[in-house]
Parts: sequence; C-alpha cells; structure tokens
Amino acid sequence: MRAFIFDKYGYYPNDEYASEFDYQGWHFKLELNNKTEQELKEYDDFLANILNYFPMMGAKLILSREHKYASTSEFGQVSLVAIKDDEIALDDVFVMHMNFRSTNKENRLKVSYLQTLWENKVELIEEKALPSLKIDNYSYIKAVESVTHALGLAENAIQYLSDARLDFGDDIINTTLVHKRLNKLDAYTFLNPFNLVVDSPMRDLAELYKAGLISSDQLINILPSYNLNTFDATLLFARLLFPTKIFDLFEDHYGIKKDIKVEVIKYRENIKEMMVDLKKVHLYLINFYAIRPISWLID
Repeated sequence: MRAFIFDKYGYYPNDEYASEFDYQGWHFKLELNNKTEQELKEYDDFLANILNYFPMMGAKLILSREHKYASTSEFGQVSLVAIKDDEIALDDVFVMHMNFRSTNKENRLKVSYLQTLWENKVELIEEKALPSLKIDNYSYIKAVESVTHALGLAENAIQYLSDARLDFGDDIINTTLVHKRLNKLDAYTFLNPFNLVVDSPMRDLAELYKAGLISSDQLINILPSYNLNTFDATLLFARLLFPTKIFDLFEDHYGIKKDIKVEVIKYRENIKEMMVDLKKVHLYLINFYAIRPISWLID
C-alpha cells in the first residue's frame, strides 16, 4: 500500500501496509468509492464551501500525479482524503446543521426507505452475522444475549417508524447535512466527504448519544435549539431505539472477522444503565413533544 500511495500521490507513509497516515498535522486516508471525476470534483468544491463556516479547519481531496481525484487500486477505486487534525465541539455539529439545511422537495428522504434499510439490517444480523459468530462459549452466550436484546430494540424502532408514517406521512421534511456515522468528535469523521449525507439532524444527535459522546442530559439540553416538531422528535426516538453500534460490531465480525468479544460483553453489562437513560429521554419527548408512548418504557 505504501508503494501505491507513493506512486499515485507522492507521499511515503511509515507503515508499509496502512491505507491511512498522518503528515504535518493532517490525517490522510484512502476511501473506496464509485464516484465519477465530476462528482469527486463537486465533493472537493463542497468541502471548500463547508470550510467557509469552519475557517480554522482544513479538508481536501488530493489529486493524483495524473491530476485525477480517483485512482484504481487492487481493492477498487479509491480517493485520497486529507483532513487537518482537530477536535470537534457539539457547537460545530449545530453550525453544520443550521447552515446546510436542505430545501430539495423533489428527492426528499422517505420514512419507508429508512424502514426498509433497517429491516434489511436486521435480516443480515439474524441470517448471516449471528450464525457466523465463532468465539469461546462464555463470550458466545453474552453475544447471543446482546444481539437478542438489540433485535428487540430494532423491532420496536421499525414499528415506531411505521407508526410515524401513519401519523405524519412518508416525507422527512426537515433535513440537512449530517453524517453516516458520527461516532467520534474528530475532524476526519466530521469533514470526510464520504461520511456526509442529507438526512434529519436527529440522525447525528442519535449517533452521538449511542456512541456515548453525549449523555441523556446533554441530549435533552441540546434539543430546544433545534425547534423540533413532533415528527422530528419521533424520528429521533426511533433512531435512539435502533441499536446501530452493536449491529455495526456484528457486521464487522461477519465482514472482516473483527474480534468483538470485549465490545459485546461491555454492551451486555451496560444494558440496564442504557435502558434507564432511554426511558428518561422517552419520558422527556412524551412530555415536551407529544411523541407516541411505548408502554413497556413507561411502566
């Protein structure tokens, strides 16, 4: 990989096999993608636009020696992303949400699309990821307990989305620039163009919460700044219910054979505390935004 990076981009990483490296205060990473050159140029231009709101940060798609944004590697098409090392504050997330709100009415995200994605994720976990689990007996029992709990939460989240469609319709209207995953508060995660999507800002807030980067109290304190309606709050709670973190772990185990024993056992040990916090947020959203109550969460 080092030879590929040097041949294509002129950088010489210390690690011969790494697809990412640090250089002069910037983090570089090869990102797999299937974008055209024009689309990648638009990504780079869009990063320049984002940086107008974050002038102390830095982000760039690096052109190859052939002056191309894309290069062909043994793993597929890649692009080299460079982000200036920095930490991100919750205020930065809010600034992004407020300044990149979407007004596109023709291609609005649908609740039904999100529901289908979640249903497919559950199917993958049940039919492939869990049966592929090969760890010691003690860890296996904990893994089964963890995924059984997670699947129960997922079923509730999917049903909650179905109820939201009945109550509010299929269109998700209040959308902005958010992240596929916001599980770290660092500049690379925040500005990586391949991690950016248009969706409800509730996606980012839910991911921050599920990643343990904000507490239930912090989440509750943040929400008034977003002027939520009942639909927004309903989407938030559906996303809080859906167990992204544990499902991602099982997908990594299935796809790249990642050792997940420690994380799975930690998830199992934290279930009780997690449910106490979830009930707290649920009650707050019922009282202040009139979301549908879930009976087993208010007993």
